[in-house]
Amino acid sequence: MNASHATASDNCLLEAMSPELSRRIVEGSEIATLHVGDVLSEYGKKPSHVYFPLSCSISLVICIDDHPPFELAMIGSDGVLGCSEVLGVSEAPMRAIARSKGETVKMPMQTFKSFLQDFPVLKADVKQYLFELLEQVNRNAGCSHFHQVSGRLARWLLTTADRSHEESC
Repeated sequence: MNASHATASDNCLLEAMSPELSRRIVEGSEIATLHVGDVLSEYGKKPSHVYFPLSCSISLVICIDDHPPFELAMIGSDGVLGCSEVLGVSEAPMRAIARSKGETVKMPMQTFKSFLQDFPVLKADVKQYLFELLEQVNRNAGCSHFHQVSGRLARWLLTTADRSHEESC
């Protein structure tokens, strides 16, 4: 499916950009359907694509030794996955797994790098988003440390609802 039929307003980050920039991002990409459990990036590996979720959610998890994976954050139609290149880092900082089935704008990394060069506003917007994502990681770490399982479950359910495509930006 060609991304030129996608609606940039389905992703809050794309919607906040100028119409020209969001249109060009969508045109330089494809619409992909993610399925639960799809691994989109692995810690320490170079991602091949950047993802702007439209109707899916993506979990950012860390795997330590023999312990089960631990979810640090979730990305939904509020943001973007695979954008560490904006910080000059070409490796993924953690594993990313599709948490819910849905569509995403899937942009090749080389195209994203070109856009970062050509559109300084994209770089600024993505850096701001990364700051907000870091705040989410911090809140999740605090919640995991200080709250009982019921409180952590409530937070996870609320976060999942926030990242779903059921409400507008």
